Amino acid sequence: MLLSCRKILSASSVDGSVFLTWSPIFNANRYEIEVTINSSQQKNIYYSNTTSLLIRSIENDAFYDVRVRALNDLSSSDWSLGIIVRPKLRQSLSSVHQIPNEKKGFITLQWILTPTDFGFRVERCDVGDDKGFKRIGWLQFNETRTHEDQTNWYASKRACQGHFYTVSYLDTRWDSGAGVLSKKFFCMSSTDLFEENHDEEFSIQQDI
Repeated sequence: MLLSCRKILSASSVDGSVFLTWSPIFNANRYEIEVTINSSQQKNIYYSNTTSLLIRSIENDAFYDVRVRALNDLSSSDWSLGIIVRPKLRQSLSSVHQIPNEKKGFITLQWILTPTDFGFRVERCDVGDDKGFKRIGWLQFNETRTHEDQTNWYASKRACQGHFYTVSYLDTRWDSGAGVLSKKFFCMSSTDLFEENHDEEFSIQQDI
């Protein structure tokens, strides 16, 4: 008994799960699915009476090799061609944080990492600016999860009113226009501004 279509037709990887479909095989009464973890070569076997299977509770960001074969009471088919799957964290479960940066006028972003097909797009909206969001970064390497941004507030010597960021996960399975919105971040505290003004006033007095 040979597989009429020696491949898995589709594999949809989502958060901690993968959904597989394949061609039906004449005279088969069940199917055996082999899932191998690439990093450890550990194999797990599943069975299905239909031509699809949802595999749950597998690790995000790990690579798995999957193949299937047909069974009946007398024999089994050859294994299908294997495919590689990589489950992904749902975009909606991710978040963007601000991590410490000692440089005034700079903000360092960090987000929960999930692999994408095309990387990340980072955009910023300055509070009080009517221009809305503008792109500040396009990170094609999809393992990147931090980005340092230099705003224009420190250079202008004005108090920072805050900035919002979106990080869009560019992936064929998601709407490329969607993004995870940050909280309001500040590139310069009121203490920083006071120190700048105090130093400037002191310098003027010294010159006089």
